[in-house]
Amino acid sequence: MINKRLPKSSFSLLLLINFIFLSQSIVAQEDSSDEDQALQQKMESLMPGFNEWLYGEMADYARKDGIKQETLDAILPEIQFCEECFKRDSRKVESRMDLDRYLNIFIKQERIEEGKMLLEKHKDVLADIQEQYGIPPAIIITKFAMESSYGSNTGSYSIFESTATVAYITDPTTSKWKAQRKREFLQYFTDALHLYQQGHMEKDQQANYLGASGLFQFMPAALRQYGKDGDGDGRIDIWSNFADGAHSAAYFLARHGWDAGEKVGREILNPGNLNVNQIGSNRKKSLYAHREAGLLLPNGQPIPVAGGISAYIAVPDYRHMQDKEEKKAMTVIPKDWRVFLFYDNSTPVQRYNSSDYYNACVILMAEALQN
Repeated sequence: MINKRLPKSSFSLLLLINFIFLSQSIVAQEDSSDEDQALQQKMESLMPGFNEWLYGEMADYARKDGIKQETLDAILPEIQFCEECFKRDSRKVESRMDLDRYLNIFIKQERIEEGKMLLEKHKDVLADIQEQYGIPPAIIITKFAMESSYGSNTGSYSIFESTATVAYITDPTTSKWKAQRKREFLQYFTDALHLYQQGHMEKDQQANYLGASGLFQFMPAALRQYGKDGDGDGRIDIWSNFADGAHSAAYFLARHGWDAGEKVGREILNPGNLNVNQIGSNRKKSLYAHREAGLLLPNGQPIPVAGGISAYIAVPDYRHMQDKEEKKAMTVIPKDWRVFLFYDNSTPVQRYNSSDYYNACVILMAEALQN
């Protein structure tokens, strides 16, 4: 999903792809039951004040941002506290994801074959995008696959209820991050109102539980800033119009520094002695320097080089390690972990979604589509 504001503390919550979780033990199930009971009690304590807050603080915020009373009169009576949004936002679940599991979710042969058919189906739109923004067709189709499963999973909650509920339940007094998050979701709800007021969004528009919506999963603030009318019909429809959604995604990437003709990155051979101090975005080098350091492709050949491109070594499974003590103690990357070079174009991709798993998947799936 795309988020206009990108503080690291909240971005990861908003932008990471949904992970698959392993089934829990009996003890974990008991803990989950206790957690569910606590969440239910908290929700029941919050719900009675929702309407007063909605017509008070939330409506006042929206009016100050330019929302007309007639817009509020049309939308506010339709909004209810979203119980499922509250539960999904509040529940703490430990992820057991690793890179191979992540790739197995997204890079399947049937998905690649469908992507190739979509490359052909939308070739004119994709050619126009490449000419305007320099974004290759395979990158756009890859993001279409990863963000919404080619449009089959664009969200099942009211965008107004999801953003209003998260804004309401976020207590700004508990931390600076929560205060920032409160402001963000007040604005997300208001941005959705602007889009409705301007005729770009329907009253019953669906989104995910945090408010990301459409074929390429935009947050309302990002849609207002980067939404594009790709087919020239005067309306920005990222929910059912591929041209609008694809142009909007391409414009977002371009505005965040996409370099036409450059790759997002590539997988490289794990040398077996890679020190953790050699990896990370703060250790960028030119491709020439990486080649001189002995980095190889998975087939054992030297990495290709090009002038003006810098990259850093990334190990997604290291970055996303759950056990912080184990991570702190690690000095050498395990031989069986996959290693990548993330080029400069990984930056705009990670502004879309900050996960290294996501970035690696974009690299590999785009290569599969191009092959």
